[in-house]
Amino acid sequence: GEARARLVPWLERVSAETGLVYERARVRAQKTRWGSCSPRRHISINRNLLFLPEAVVRYLFVHELCHTVHLDHSRRYWELVERMEPGYRALDAELRASEHLVPLWAYPEG
Repeated sequence: GEARARLVPWLERVSAETGLVYERARVRAQKTRWGSCSPRRHISINRNLLFLPEAVVRYLFVHELCHTVHLDHSRRYWELVERMEPGYRALDAELRASEHLVPLWAYPEG
């Protein structure tokens, strides 16, 4: 749908900018996560990112792309995030506080 048409090309651009490569991208309706990255470099992103500010979405993409190098949240992981997105701390805080930007009708049932 529209979310995939807008979010995946954007993820591709951020991947090209950072040089961080993923294998596959999926856009899903998720209740609790904005995104995830599997050990096989499959990135899953929440369609509700469309409701968030662009800078926050870009940060989420950087966050997941950095997991293609470090699958954890170790110090080395956060150092890589900071290299790719120097203002990440403020963006991470904004992301964590963004749930209210998504209308209730956009969440999956169940």
